[in-house]
Formats: sequence, structure tokens, C-alpha cells
Amino acid sequence: MKIAFFACNRNSKLFRADPSYIYRCENLGLELIRQGHQVSFCHINDSLSLTKFDFVVFHRPRNLWRVHFLVSLFRLRGTKVWADFDDLIFDTSFAEFSPGVVNQINTLEKTRKTYQAHAKALSLFDGFTVSTAPLKDHLLYLRLNKPIAVLPNAPHFSWEHELAHYKRKEIDFSAPVLTYLPGTRSHDQDFKLVATSLAAFLRLNKHVSLEITGPLSFQLAEDVSMQVRHYEKVEFSKFHKRFQATWVNLAPLEDTPFNQSKSALKVLEAGFWGKPTVCTPSSDAVRYKEAGAIFLEHPEEIVNILNGLLNPNYYESRVKNLRKRVLEVSSIQDNALHFIDLV
Repeated sequence: MKIAFFACNRNSKLFRADPSYIYRCENLGLELIRQGHQVSFCHINDSLSLTKFDFVVFHRPRNLWRVHFLVSLFRLRGTKVWADFDDLIFDTSFAEFSPGVVNQINTLEKTRKTYQAHAKALSLFDGFTVSTAPLKDHLLYLRLNKPIAVLPNAPHFSWEHELAHYKRKEIDFSAPVLTYLPGTRSHDQDFKLVATSLAAFLRLNKHVSLEITGPLSFQLAEDVSMQVRHYEKVEFSKFHKRFQATWVNLAPLEDTPFNQSKSALKVLEAGFWGKPTVCTPSSDAVRYKEAGAIFLEHPEEIVNILNGLLNPNYYESRVKNLRKRVLEVSSIQDNALHFIDLV
């Protein structure tokens, strides 16, 4: 099969560096290539759009003339044309829950216009792939009467190769390291959920440190500041190295429709590298309840949960065969087989 994944983001030069495109398109495409298919990674402004394909996926499409033109062109050539969404960005009634609005990065008016641009593009496509079951439910509610397939996010195709160079370090329980890795600027409120309780835990355990990697505006009590280190965001190819020293990963989320529709990426990322994640029980995270997810029902529970994980024997019971268990929940090989069934 000849397949193409088209990015629709504004910066055509950097679309291959977008983590969303990497997970939703590159990861699947690389596995499809391994299985013998011809795959192109494109931007809607690329000349590759003139190539004949059997199946084309537009990633997070918007209501742009270029998208309309390409969809019409491909359909005239007999190409199946689908769209992929990995966030709740196509229903304006939920715009107020966008992390950009919640974290005061974007205005509600601007966000509604962006959501409208995605919503108006939906009718163009033959079907949809989405990353979570709640996203499928939201699309079904819009009564588009088109097929919708859930292709969960999965560990990246390249990580199997990286395993050969990954040096697993035994956890030093005399100096364990908590990690929090916000991939975007929109997690300030999520982290704020646990900030007070997390400070209480650090105060009780002076030998524990917290490493934050990525953009985050946060405040923790002054008396624990020496236990906290904040690093700049790292590119995707180096991201996994941040887990080498991890004892426990953190991934709290506010209980909003947007977050309930999100993929449990932070859980699968840490789990693949053998580390557990304390997280809120979003729909997708629940799939990992036996594969690295340790659920936080209330923020103050984090103290008891982390204290329990300081016990080496209990900790080992939570991480034993963790990579294998993560791959049983979601693998890119399974996604590729499901995808080809759609074609």
C-alpha cells in the first residue's frame, strides 16, 4: 500500500519535530514501512501532495483551502482520506476546558475559533482515527455517520533500538528521584493540584529530590526548594533519557473533559523504561492499571502513595516486567495491523 500522513500545523519546516505528529503519524508509519508498505511523511504544503496514494491521513486538520483542495484531489484519484485527532479540539462547546484557556495562554475567543476551524473540516473526511475511546465518543456525539477507529498511542518504534544503549540504573533508595515532564506550557494547573501535598512529602523525606523537565510555572514551599531541579525541555529523541534516574514519575491532571480525553502518554513512556507513574485515573490511564499506573484519587493521597513506594520490596512488585506489561496494553505493531484493516 502507498500511504501518506499529512501534517496540518502552521510551521511546515518543523512538523517532524512535533511530538503529536511523531506519536500519531511517524510512529505508525515507521512500523508500516517495516511491514513492507510505502509511507510518506508530508506537510500539506509539500509537493508530495501530487503523488498518488491508496490511503491518506490528515493529522489534526483545520478548515483551510489547502486541505479542501487536497482532499478533493485525492478523492478524485480514488484515495481514501481520513483524519486523525489526539485531543478534544473539534467541539466548540468544550473550548473553555482547553489547557490553553485554563492556563491563560490563549483567550477563550481565540480558542473557539481554532476549535471551529477543526470542526468545519470534519465533514471532508471518509473516517477518523483517534487516540482514546472518549475522543471516539465525542465524534459519535456529533453524528457524522462515518467510521471511527481508536488507535491508542504506543511506545515509539525507535525505542526498541534505544534499549541497546539504555543503561538501566538500580534505584538508589538513599537518594530517589521523582520526575515530572510537562511536554507543553499548559500543565501549570495540573501540577498545582499536587503542589502542596508534594511539598509535604518532600519535607518529610529530605533525601528525595524532584526533577522537572519542560516548561512549567510553579511554586513549592521555600523549605523544599533545595530538593527541586528544573530543566529545559529536551527534544523527543533524547526524551527517554530523562527516565534513567527516575524512581517515580508524576502525571496529575485536572478532571476536565479535555483531560479525560487525553492519552496516558506519560504513563506509557515511563512504563516502557521500567518506571511507575503516579497519576489521576483518566479513561486512557485506567488501561495501564496493571502496567505502571498508580492512581491518585485525591491530591493529599500522594504522601502515602510515595511513602509506600520508598519500600524497595513494594516498589519492585510494581515495576517487575513493567515494559512487557506496557506493550501488552498498547503496541505499535497491533496499531499497524488495525490500521491496514481500515485501508
